[in-house]
Amino acid sequence: MEKSSERALLQMSKKQELFEIRVEKTLENKIRRLCKELPNLEWSGALLYTHKGSIKDKNLEISAKDLYLMDVGSSTYTDFKKDPNIITYMIDKDLLECEVGLIHSHNSFSAFLSGTDLSTLQDEGTDMHHFVSLIVNNAGKYCAAVTCQVENTFDGKIKQSALTFNDEKQLLHEEPYKKSSNALLYWDMNVTVETVDEIIEDKDDEELVSRLEVVKKEKAERLEKERKEYEAKWGKNPFEYDWDYYKGKDKDPEFPLNFGTARPLGMVVDKFNAMNLAAKIATLNPCCTATSSIELKLQIKKNMTELDRLDSSIEHYGTIDEYFEAYIGYLMDRYQMYEIPAEIDSMTEKEYGEFLDGVEQKFNAVIKVLDNLIKEFPNLSTMYTSFIQIIEMEKQCAMEM
Repeated sequence: MEKSSERALLQMSKKQELFEIRVEKTLENKIRRLCKELPNLEWSGALLYTHKGSIKDKNLEISAKDLYLMDVGSSTYTDFKKDPNIITYMIDKDLLECEVGLIHSHNSFSAFLSGTDLSTLQDEGTDMHHFVSLIVNNAGKYCAAVTCQVENTFDGKIKQSALTFNDEKQLLHEEPYKKSSNALLYWDMNVTVETVDEIIEDKDDEELVSRLEVVKKEKAERLEKERKEYEAKWGKNPFEYDWDYYKGKDKDPEFPLNFGTARPLGMVVDKFNAMNLAAKIATLNPCCTATSSIELKLQIKKNMTELDRLDSSIEHYGTIDEYFEAYIGYLMDRYQMYEIPAEIDSMTEKEYGEFLDGVEQKFNAVIKVLDNLIKEFPNLSTMYTSFIQIIEMEKQCAMEM
């Protein structure tokens, strides 16, 4: 998602109740069409929905009716309500009674709330009374969540007491006390889908395909414009990557990095260490090592000029996430994130569960380090948030082995 402005986000916590969201057939048809047309790309748009029931009565039901495609190659949420095209679409489709949320795809990955998705819930939930996010994938598996802003009020008394010289407790002072604070709650949602046996090629489908072409064209034009502006200021693309060299090797090659400056290649392979692996990811340097958070922060500050330039360039190139995925995947392959035991087929359910727990803990340890770095270096938040999302995806794939 886009960088947040300098503002305090509400503290967010998860509730245990499960609310309902129903994907209507018209919307499901559009989802299937977009997943078919864009099997390897994320896409995102405005989710148009209505509701009945309430959170208070624990019977909230969301009806997801339609979507308006906004972006391809990204799961970014922007303030759709301020986009005049959304309002025009809602008027044309007689959907003015709808609320506006977010729908985005995980393409071939699992549908789950990644760290980035949770950050989006918190970010947008801070600004809206309620925010609904629906995540879909190519396989037709969905997940969703809804947020609600709440006000916590403490209304009571402050009592001041002390012991006397005879060790007896006595009340010295008493006064009324009232304090309020805002917070953010979110709930997972059970997704029910009105299935379609095959994509219905009607007027709505034709409009969606036409909209898809418009979005692709507008994005290509914007990226080209921004690329030229960026290169006029900074020079050529810092993310040059020799895909043929990397993909054409049967053996494990040295990762062909090129950041415009000489970097020593050759990775020091060691047993898993979250801080060391996070250091290699956070600095984009496979030779970087760090034994503590202080040392890691110093390494980042040492390379801040270059890292800040790379972070700034993310929005100006269409294949940056692909580059990051290759780099992080390379590190995880080399750094022994997990090794599938030879006896995995004969493991008991308990042994297999313990093995997966250990794998998950390793991924979470790296994510925790990077998440702390976002707070320390907000100017690098776009890049580090992208790293976390990629690691979340890697974790999900590992947990499905």
